[in-house]
This record gives sequence, structure tokens and C-alpha cells, in this order.
Amino acid sequence: MHQVLSEIFPNAKIHIESDLLGAAKACFGDKAGIACILGTGSNAGIYDGEIITTQVPSLGFILGDEGSGSYFGKRVLQSYYYKTMPEDLRLVLEDKSDMQLESVLKKIYKEPQGNRFVASFAKLLVDYSSHSFIEEIMREGFADFADNQLAYFGDIKGREIGFTGSIAAIHSEILCEVLFEREMRLGVIVKNPIEKLADYHL
Repeated sequence: MHQVLSEIFPNAKIHIESDLLGAAKACFGDKAGIACILGTGSNAGIYDGEIITTQVPSLGFILGDEGSGSYFGKRVLQSYYYKTMPEDLRLVLEDKSDMQLESVLKKIYKEPQGNRFVASFAKLLVDYSSHSFIEEIMREGFADFADNQLAYFGDIKGREIGFTGSIAAIHSEILCEVLFEREMRLGVIVKNPIEKLADYHL
């Protein structure tokens, strides 16, 4: 990444840091807090106002990524093939995607970036966010994130928690309820962190 950027900006000072630090600066600037990413994958870390001091181990698509697009996409696919999904949502998927099991499994297991393909099905959660079935999936996913990734830090009652990503932004009410039930405090949600990050550095 440094080499590519230096070729484009030969006179610039280039610093390469993690996406989690970027999320933290977008959420908190120079203040301390707990930064969380809910994107294709998910992650969380404790930010002291300058650096990430503690970070949840990233277990990836198969073992972790609770509350992420990959997690929710997997839940959508499971509910479709196990026939626990309501018929109206099944028809939406069949209208928009090739839902032949062989085709889907090939894209997941034999083609590159299977996690991104799975995460693409999380769009259903955005388009039908008020559907009771979708709300229940969101609640369970946010609970998994809180009970695994946020619980990794021990007692964080009263600590401000910030999130980046459209999943958190669109379903902010459910996310807030899940955290409140665990005496955790939702501080800020930044849907598009690049804008806040640019403001921070400018």
C-alpha cells in the first residue's frame, strides 16, 4: 500500500494504519472510546485518543465477524435454505438472485472472496429493515457482537462505544436497545467514516 501511494503522491508523507484506528478517529477524534466496525467483517478495540491499545482477535469469516455483513448474509442464506424465512422475503431473494444451491455454494467455496458474496445478501436487511423477521435477526446478531467482541474487554459499563458502517446506522435503534440491555452506552454511529476521518486530519 505504501509503495502504491508513494508512486501517486511522491512528495507526500505516507502513514499506513489499520481500519480500526481510522474508525476510532472518525468516531472520537482525540477522545478515548471503544471503536467498532460493522462492515463486511467486524472488529472492536479500545482507543485511548491516540492509538488502539487493546483489540479483539480477528477470527475472520468462519469463526468470527459477529454483527457484520458476512454474519448477517450467512443468516439470510441459512434461513432461506432451511425454510425458516417468511415467504415474502423468499420471493424477494428469488427475484433478485440465483438461489440455486449449487450456484451459491460454488461462489462461496470455490470462487475468490466468498465472504463478500455472502455479505451481499445482507442488503436484504437494509431494504426490509422494518420486517419483523429481519428485526429479530438484527437483534440476535448485535447480541452476538456484544456478548463476544465487546465482552472481550470485561466491564465496560459507562464507556462510550462508537460504531462505523451502514449496518449500525440503519439499525441504530435495535443496536441501542441491545447495548442498553447490557448496560453498555452507545455513543456515536458514523455511517461513512472516510468523511469524518478526512475532517479529523484536515
